[in-house]
Amino acid sequence: MSATTPSKTIKVFLASSDELAEERVRFGDFIRQLDDMYEIRGYRIKLYKWEDLPSGDDGRPKQDEYNDKVRECDMFVGLFHTKAGEFTLEEYDTAKNTQKASGKPTLYVFCREVKDGEQEEQSLKEFKAKLLQDIRHYWNKYSSSDSLQLQFLLQLLKVENSHWGDLKIENGQVRFGEMEIAQMGNLPFAAANKDYQRMSQRMQEIPTLVEKARLRVEKYPDD
Repeated sequence: MSATTPSKTIKVFLASSDELAEERVRFGDFIRQLDDMYEIRGYRIKLYKWEDLPSGDDGRPKQDEYNDKVRECDMFVGLFHTKAGEFTLEEYDTAKNTQKASGKPTLYVFCREVKDGEQEEQSLKEFKAKLLQDIRHYWNKYSSSDSLQLQFLLQLLKVENSHWGDLKIENGQVRFGEMEIAQMGNLPFAAANKDYQRMSQRMQEIPTLVEKARLRVEKYPDD
């Protein structure tokens, strides 16, 4: 397929505390892979995270510059695990206030599941309480990079709403076109996820629909 001139850019700001620095790098790489795929479909996915922004001193606090990027974005993604850092919370509040004023960005909060021996700090408990009580916004849980990637892709597909047919399950893998998104064995959330259930139902129906179409053509070749 030949490349086309991008007709739309989806800007994504990725925020997280330092404890998820490696996760942020992996997830950022994943979004850039999606950008490569989407470019030939007429979309671009522009990722912003603080590591990629200029580090030079222009006389302004760097956090002010990061907040400016938050205000430009269509999607704000916040990753949390055991704590909610001061700057991550500031970026979330900036995104929420911008959304109230202009209707965007759409906010997504992903919380990595706490394992045995780990404990949520008070900062994260207070943030979750704020989401539920003040904003009535529930967070998404994830247990692995695979489940995070699939959940994000499902949300992205809702935003651009045109490439569900590229999502498929083959040999125990969830794939988007030629790109591997997740191993099924790493998706414990799937059984309770409505988007995944609908996707699975579509996948199961495809062979039946194809067979019905083939039989119809054989029975009514001139129809």
